[in-house]
Amino acid sequence: MATPPPPTKLKRFSSEGDTPTISTNKKEEIASGLKEALKLVQSEAARIKDKGLTAFSFFYGFSICLLTAYLIGAFPESVWIVYGLQAILILGYRLYVDIPKTKPRQYMYFFDFCWIANFTFAILAFYMLLQVIDRTYFSGSIFPTSSISSKVPWMGRVVILFATGPLGWSVIGLRNKLLLHDIQNFSATFIHLWPCIIALTFRTHPDQVISAYPGLFDALTGIKDNNIDAGFFHLMQLGSLSYFVWWTIFTLWMILHGRFQSIEGTGADTVYMDLVQQNKVVRGFLNVKGKTYMEIANNASKIRPCLTYMCAHAVVVNITFMFATLCYQHIKLHFIFCIVCLSCALYNASMYYAYLMTQNIPKKLAKEIQKRKKST
Repeated sequence: MATPPPPTKLKRFSSEGDTPTISTNKKEEIASGLKEALKLVQSEAARIKDKGLTAFSFFYGFSICLLTAYLIGAFPESVWIVYGLQAILILGYRLYVDIPKTKPRQYMYFFDFCWIANFTFAILAFYMLLQVIDRTYFSGSIFPTSSISSKVPWMGRVVILFATGPLGWSVIGLRNKLLLHDIQNFSATFIHLWPCIIALTFRTHPDQVISAYPGLFDALTGIKDNNIDAGFFHLMQLGSLSYFVWWTIFTLWMILHGRFQSIEGTGADTVYMDLVQQNKVVRGFLNVKGKTYMEIANNASKIRPCLTYMCAHAVVVNITFMFATLCYQHIKLHFIFCIVCLSCALYNASMYYAYLMTQNIPKKLAKEIQKRKKST
């Protein structure tokens, strides 16, 4: 019987003569391609850095989340202090950066309902914090002894209705992402998500809140008197009337000035114009046509689509108030809603980070290669 031939050994390149040669032109093409790829990666890294990706920004965002979670478990009566401080810092930073430096100018975003609501809540929380400091260290000699809750006791219900209504639903509807490094995304999630969580801590630990800060929240509705005058239509009326104070003023501003603002026309942007230009569904609903951003902006600046948008805004917000009244009447629903909103914000952030780390650069490189092929 014949013996089988010995197995073929894999031959390694052991000398220069065995190494396959690459032409000089080919080497130059490869080097040029690598340089172009490096430029693309560097430009993308610079873009992400410009959006806030630094070690400090990530540390800051992560710390705020940890601190909030810790206080919810250990000192739930004091979570509102974190909101007050962070809201002043985050909103103040956005004002400082966006008004003079952002191009296109985006400061008109702050006139929108969610921002105005948070500016109001933040100022109230910060003022109450100053009262706490005054009573603790200065015996109440600086700020008035009467609390805001005794002057506007219905504010507690308004906060809960806003938090579990339009603010909370914006987390889901606008697909907010809890990005720890991006101040714009983080602040957008903060203004929509944190009020819902803070309102829940007040409602689940009313005795601790009142005993820890006597005189500040005693008269505030929504903490201990959930069943007093808390009928469905009463709560709906309270939420709607509070909302229409902003709606009336903002609609007048939109008619007189806001609808004419666009990146292409005035260099300033609004939430209304951004939605119309970026969302085909919104354009279809408002019957705004145009092939270019400029055409869309000109058609959207007409009074009819503007009023249609504001009326639709009012309808949607009041629908969310129906759900908010149920959250007010059933605290377990409020708790479940917080979990859902938080889960959505975390999942959207996870999807973004996964895309950023695994697909972003390869897609941009593939797009660049396709562009080069078409040009040759």
